Amino acid sequence: MAKLIQKTISKPCHPKFLNEVRALLSETLTAALIPQRDKDLIVLAVDEAVSSVVHYARFKGLQNEITVSVDIDDVRFKAVIVDSVNVFELASGINDAQLAERITREKGFTLGIFLIRQIMDEISYVYRKGFQNDLELIRFL
Repeated sequence: MAKLIQKTISKPCHPKFLNEVRALLSETLTAALIPQRDKDLIVLAVDEAVSSVVHYARFKGLQNEITVSVDIDDVRFKAVIVDSVNVFELASGINDAQLAERITREKGFTLGIFLIRQIMDEISYVYRKGFQNDLELIRFL
């Protein structure tokens, strides 16, 4: 039976803070008495999602903050990842050949999405133009 735990961490959207997010996840899952295998999978999925946000922010040269909230109860683990990277641009001003090359380059990131989908039971994404992105990841225990 898992303990009821809620924690939140907010950090600048920079790779040097990824270890702090991983540590919070690991400590929280350990404190909630989550089995090691489930703990490792959850950390992998959440880390992949957070890393993708950080990578995109750095790619765009954005200075923003990312917040990860963790909520664990007897039934499920839930992480909500909130960031203010709300400037999604669909390759404006480039030709078809450049767009095709960019898509090919970005296909490498689909492995992360595949991992998250395999590990988590529910995924919810909300984009609020001009405000923020919310990604909710749930795994039933």
